[in-house]
Amino acid sequence: MSISNDVSSMVGTGDNMVLTQRFDARDNAYRHHQPLSFGLSVSKEFPHGLSLESGVIYTLVRSDVQTRYSSEDVSQKLHFIGIPLRLNWRFFERGRLSLYIGAGGMAEKCVSAKFGTTSVNESALQWSALAAVGLQYRLGEVVGLYFEPEGSYYFTETRLRTVRTESPMTLSLRLGVRLSF
Repeated sequence: MSISNDVSSMVGTGDNMVLTQRFDARDNAYRHHQPLSFGLSVSKEFPHGLSLESGVIYTLVRSDVQTRYSSEDVSQKLHFIGIPLRLNWRFFERGRLSLYIGAGGMAEKCVSAKFGTTSVNESALQWSALAAVGLQYRLGEVVGLYFEPEGSYYFTETRLRTVRTESPMTLSLRLGVRLSF
């Protein structure tokens, strides 16, 4: 798989497009921010403490870029919608509190990507594998609050350079609400 690190600035519309600037992203200095994610998880419980979890997750991946051709920082933002699928095993439960481990994967689609004011087409899906350990407190029969450290490895890259392309192994802390059936 070949990934292009070239970004171009275009001016005009339709057939009157003019290339105004072209530079290689490797010549830039990047300051990546921690990705920010929000989501909704749904879990189907099975016997022996097993559960299958999925949902939908929105993630913002952003960076400040100091280009070689300008003294100003350029903002780079990628917006992803992801569908995770994970198998969890609850190995400890006492009252409303439980501990679990899980492993699975996620497919994410970049729905919008911008380098400064230039839109970039990120058409490929981004695939990742993930593993987590978690703590859940049940508020009721189907609703629980959870906290989990999670490690992810990103197999595919985006055309734009991000924290995920520079370091495909990431650690994150998740806090959320889970619906279990």
